[in-house]
Amino acid sequence: MSIPALAGVLVLLVVGYLVYRIIRYGGFRGFAFGAKILAKVGEVPAASSAYGATRVRVYALDGGPRKAVGLELSSGAGESVFYGAISMAQSEQLIGLLQAAVKPGGASGVVE
Repeated sequence: MSIPALAGVLVLLVVGYLVYRIIRYGGFRGFAFGAKILAKVGEVPAASSAYGATRVRVYALDGGPRKAVGLELSSGAGESVFYGAISMAQSEQLIGLLQAAVKPGGASGVVE
């Protein structure tokens, strides 16, 4: 088998795997999270900056306790997007950090 033929087979395998995962998880977002999306919980727009408006979207995932919550952070007109899945324990930790940050005095006393 020639090198171009092997390269072609390799490209087909990679593309096939990506398509399989996109179908398995119900779309690109599910593929990015590595779990099916059960529901979009909501979104919070952040203050505008020089880079445009930033949004945080929260999703409930069907990924078991290790991938329970999906976070999508997008800035500008969707040019920069970050997808991350966190566990139930991590989501509870994040809730605590956010609550500590909005208390008077900010995050004083919070240690990483």
